[in-house]
Amino acid sequence: MLQKFTVKGFKNFETKIEFDLKSGNYSFNNSVVKNNILRTAVIYGDNASGKSNLGLAIMDIITHLTDNEKNSDDYKKHFLNLETMPKFAEFEYTFNFSNHIVKYNYSKRSYDEIVCEELFIDDELIIQYNKERQFRTINLKNGREINFDKLRNDQSLVKLAYVYSTGADNIEGTKDDIFNRFIKFVESMLSFDSIYGNHYQGYTTGNGGIASTIIEKNKVKDYQEFLSDLDIKYDLFEKEIDDTKYIFVKFPSGKEANFFSIMSKGTVALSLFYMWYMQMEDGIHFMFIDEFDSYFHHDVSRKLIQKLKESTSQIILTTHNTANMSNSILRPDCYFTISNNKIANIADRSGREIRQAQNIEKMYRAGSFDNE
Repeated sequence: MLQKFTVKGFKNFETKIEFDLKSGNYSFNNSVVKNNILRTAVIYGDNASGKSNLGLAIMDIITHLTDNEKNSDDYKKHFLNLETMPKFAEFEYTFNFSNHIVKYNYSKRSYDEIVCEELFIDDELIIQYNKERQFRTINLKNGREINFDKLRNDQSLVKLAYVYSTGADNIEGTKDDIFNRFIKFVESMLSFDSIYGNHYQGYTTGNGGIASTIIEKNKVKDYQEFLSDLDIKYDLFEKEIDDTKYIFVKFPSGKEANFFSIMSKGTVALSLFYMWYMQMEDGIHFMFIDEFDSYFHHDVSRKLIQKLKESTSQIILTTHNTANMSNSILRPDCYFTISNNKIANIADRSGREIRQAQNIEKMYRAGSFDNE
């Protein structure tokens, strides 16, 4: 899982901002914690505080380590901070896989130009490369040479995976396994939002429709039950027209209609959420959902968080909905606020112990977590 992430010089992050997902010392809602790392986190912040840019920053890793879907336009527009005009943006990731620590650090001059990178596994330097200083280190046991210049010019991605596998025959088994888990985790990362339709990156490629994906995975009845759990009750079924399958709805009157032609914006957003939610069992290990409940009633929003808590994936959400801030849903170390280029959970911001019985939404509205 992702344990900690820092970024500097990217978008609105003029100085280093650190997002630490280590859990606090709480004895309730422990299902959201694994190996002392938060599996579920919710981020609050004013407009333009950096919530969306934090998601872009975290997902930057997939743009050069995977062949998965990328929203390159989101990065190419003002990749570097405009206030300080840094030479490059710096990204630092710490992952924890069964208490083995993978640290991956790199700097980029632009969306598609890496100037240096380092990979450590359990504090052992595995790969190091610096384009400007012209040095490289490959700590592989057979010492096999890698043509980095050719590798950097090669646009077939998953570069570190290529470097590592080139000398993998004589690598100590545990580190090879941890490296593979790291690569698979990155390949399984997904971010999406519903504000601009099916706007996503990571995990897969292409732009399959919501209805067609649900039908392809034989999940129409499961989709109906998902909506019913949220008090949206329809009788849904598949219908084929001119060799194309659609999701139709049957009304008590006997009339039928293409469900996606009559649904509200809120139901469209819920359907998009479901499309990705149902694929979590296929291997999505990390999900960042920006403004995840923009179209949802607060009761629906809370139910969705409860559903996400039941998954084994690591989930990061952004929202403005304070009704989600409750110790009955999560716990104080799961709720983060971002402002003035800093992000911290409300337990740390409060400066004092927060008890389970306290109303943290009321405390938030009263400014109890405004401490820097």
